[in-house]
Amino acid sequence: MQSVAAFFNHHPALNASDQINVLDMDKQQFDNCLVVMDDSSPVHIDPHDPTSVGLYRPTSSRVWWDSRGEAMIDTSQTKQVIRHEQVSVLEQEQVALSSPECLWYALQTQSRHEKQVRDRLRAIGIEPLLPVGRQRRQWSDRKVWTTLPLFAGYCFANFSLVRSLAVLQTPGVVRIVGSLKPEPIPEEEIAVFQRVTSMNPVMEPCDYLTEGAWVEVIHGPLVGIRGQFVRRTSHHGLVIRSSLLQQAALIHIESDEVAPVQHP
Repeated sequence: MQSVAAFFNHHPALNASDQINVLDMDKQQFDNCLVVMDDSSPVHIDPHDPTSVGLYRPTSSRVWWDSRGEAMIDTSQTKQVIRHEQVSVLEQEQVALSSPECLWYALQTQSRHEKQVRDRLRAIGIEPLLPVGRQRRQWSDRKVWTTLPLFAGYCFANFSLVRSLAVLQTPGVVRIVGSLKPEPIPEEEIAVFQRVTSMNPVMEPCDYLTEGAWVEVIHGPLVGIRGQFVRRTSHHGLVIRSSLLQQAALIHIESDEVAPVQHP
């Protein structure tokens, strides 16, 4: 097995401080890792193949994940070292050729990891969006109000596809949602989700195919939003949908806050 020290001996371009930065990691962490540059593609390091390292540039910060999956940032002049599975050159080239435009995408998360993913994305400089609402839950001895995601198992993020690798590396992220490739979320849906996030409404899950009368909200924090209005015995609500996720939630709203409109 090629030792870490022998690896650096084959690469005199790496100076002493660079060597210390990586050697601070134990050998298990060093195996199969990436050196990530601010302005270039990640370079895979295989400690068993000293020729596998490529060009690198120093950066102003480094980010890695601790054993609990929390982001830790060091602002010293070091390289960013992030553990990740090996990525093929072809995959990196495909990402690099993607549009640099920042769009909103849906991220599937591990079960009950939506809030952790939101916080970890923010820690690495990617804008997240997690629409949440209050829901009443029955505990063993009482009913309590809890804040839950509108769409269980999903979080949204605004980024360019050239940063797909950083997104997929984030602990808790399963994939970027899309049929054959990542598909952006329509801007009008994101605008609704942002409004909902700002008000933390009372909500409940509902079936995506739930039908109701088309209305426009004329009072309250959701004024101007159009959707289907559902009447129920105990309360009424406005259906909020994500077409890509095929999920929906019912936002509680009063009948005097909406006015009927024609089907769009």
